[in-house]
Amino acid sequence: MNGRCAFLAACAIALFFTGAHSPAEAQSAATAPQAPASAPAGWQTVAGTLEDLRAAHGVTALIVGIGIGDAPPLVAAAGQSITGVPARTDMHFRIGAMAIASQTTILMQLVDEGVVALDDTIDEWLPTYPAADRITLRMLADSTSGYADYESDPGFVEAFENDVFYDWPREELLKVAFARGMLFEPGTDFQYAHTNFIVLAEALAGATGTPYPTLLKQRIIDRLGLKETEIWTTAALPDPPLHGFTKERGIFEDATYWSPSWTSFTGPLNADITDTVRLMRAIGTGETISEASLETMLTPATLGMNINTPEHAFSLGLELLPPWIQKTFFFGGYGGTAGYMRDEDLTIVVMTTLGRDSPPGENPSTPIFHQLAEMLGR
Repeated sequence: MNGRCAFLAACAIALFFTGAHSPAEAQSAATAPQAPASAPAGWQTVAGTLEDLRAAHGVTALIVGIGIGDAPPLVAAAGQSITGVPARTDMHFRIGAMAIASQTTILMQLVDEGVVALDDTIDEWLPTYPAADRITLRMLADSTSGYADYESDPGFVEAFENDVFYDWPREELLKVAFARGMLFEPGTDFQYAHTNFIVLAEALAGATGTPYPTLLKQRIIDRLGLKETEIWTTAALPDPPLHGFTKERGIFEDATYWSPSWTSFTGPLNADITDTVRLMRAIGTGETISEASLETMLTPATLGMNINTPEHAFSLGLELLPPWIQKTFFFGGYGGTAGYMRDEDLTIVVMTTLGRDSPPGENPSTPIFHQLAEMLGR
């Protein structure tokens, strides 16, 4: 219970934000393709020190992707997926909050097309929801709606830990959230809540007359040509899977096939490292939206609310840590950080799986991300 609570707290913060290994783990080496002449000067250093980074941070596996412009990304892996099976760069994993940035990108696509406006209230599509006549699409997208998060509800935490394979209907998740009451008057404060992005997905589906998973597939996955990215329909992962591990329930266990249904529309994606780099760059460049809409996404209306500052702010599904546009994803034994730097058209993605001694409430990919950026001179 305590481990899960620490994990939940870390998830909310991360959206803003030396292990003991077997002999086989110790022998696992980083794998990387031959770098082209256009590779950044620090790439060989990154690839050559990946196993040292993995060991220093105590993670089971470490996969890295670095993209320069729209060229195929440089990728490398170290560690193990499961005992005796090396981590590989073509393995699939859960990319969580990348789905939130994808969702707000879809929102801005629909704004560009005149289908919706950011300040439309949700009562047009969801009239029975709390404060529906006062909550706008913008408020859902930047977590200023006032809705509480179901994920931190003690009853939800207990139910999740007791049955990690339960298939959570979104109606149950929203029932838990709405029963907690409003945190504040809509638009007056900031509090990240997964609830916002379930409701936003439902509103977008209502506005278009299209089921949200279809919107996500057509407007993001297919439009960007993400061949190794899929929407979850079950707890399975495509082959080959990268396994995730956690101590949320007090023991070190494989969490790969725990039901992802509790993430509903806030994290329904899995991908490989190449597609994740591609997706992060597409979001950061505004590839599928207008320049005006991209500037709206990069101009946080949350400044001064709660912990939002010019140095670290949440804006329409994005985390802004200048010069980086960033997303972090952390659950079920997976920890990832993806960032895009506009001035240099540089994308870095780090994916880790937790190790035996990894604190269940800390995302080790974030410090590794910053170390890699430093190696690349950023």
